[in-house]
Amino acid sequence: MLITLEKLKEIKKNLPSGGFSQIAKKLNMEEQDIRDFFEVSHASSDQTNSWYRKAGPSRDTLKIENPIILQVAKELINESQKLILESNIAIKDSRKLLK
Repeated sequence: MLITLEKLKEIKKNLPSGGFSQIAKKLNMEEQDIRDFFEVSHASSDQTNSWYRKAGPSRDTLKIENPIILQVAKELINESQKLILESNIAIKDSRKLLK
């Protein structure tokens, strides 16, 4: 799987509070391993990531051999956004009741 550095940073930025810990628990991994996955400077050929340059406007591309961490991160983001949306709806509904 290929992902741009920009997209990886966006996923990291959108993780809910405690996201690294939640991913680590779901995958039975160390939290530091999850942090290292998202810290590109730690990526090496020994890990699940390997860097190479790709021609184009977004030159930094990460090749991910096993995308499970990204999949779980995206699931957490989706769950978090769903909870926020549901909370906003509940707040609007309660305001209507107070009127």
